[in-house]
Amino acid sequence: PLSADEREGLIRGALPTATYQMLAKVPRKLLLQATEDSQNLRRSMARGATLVFVGAGLPGKRFTFERAAAMGIKVAIIEHPDSWSASLVAEGVVAKFMPVDMSQSSEAVFETALNHIRSLGGDALTGQADGICTFVELSVPLVARLCEALGLPGHTPAAVDCARNKHATRAALKIAGLPTPRNYLISSDAEVEKAGSVVGFPAVLKPVSGAASLGVK
Repeated sequence: PLSADEREGLIRGALPTATYQMLAKVPRKLLLQATEDSQNLRRSMARGATLVFVGAGLPGKRFTFERAAAMGIKVAIIEHPDSWSASLVAEGVVAKFMPVDMSQSSEAVFETALNHIRSLGGDALTGQADGICTFVELSVPLVARLCEALGLPGHTPAAVDCARNKHATRAALKIAGLPTPRNYLISSDAEVEKAGSVVGFPAVLKPVSGAASLGVK
């Protein structure tokens, strides 16, 4: 399998957008340097790029889109039709709002979002997608699948699924020789006593997935 650097190098050299054509000509080391010149270079190369946000979050995230607009980034938002962010197009903050009924099945949401993204670049409002991102944790698996389907840089779906499953994360850390708290996967009531003997008390009971301490006891 390709390393992360090898995979990104192939992506940067293969994607047809103007942004990636520029990236292919710039040494990766220069882009990663923590200097003011490199920061200015990254900002200049981002100007004119088309960036898709999956999920707009709460209205407090408006500053993110305003900052992107100030940097010259063409933003397209994928969100539920009644999202507060739909008005950002008329306000000139983002280029496009692409409604997706998030109450559908995960497969239907994926297909609808994928079709929206593939349609970008058909007018003067945006180019083809240069990247897909989110700051909504529950949307991270969807973003990973979209990036994989479109050949864009991003975490692999397998890595995201592992990171969002606490038991799988701890298993991966253990295999890598990294420290992890004592834990036990409880599949039924009959395993509670065994889990207590392995983990000890006091202990925290939480679901294998989720965010923001939802379901934690």
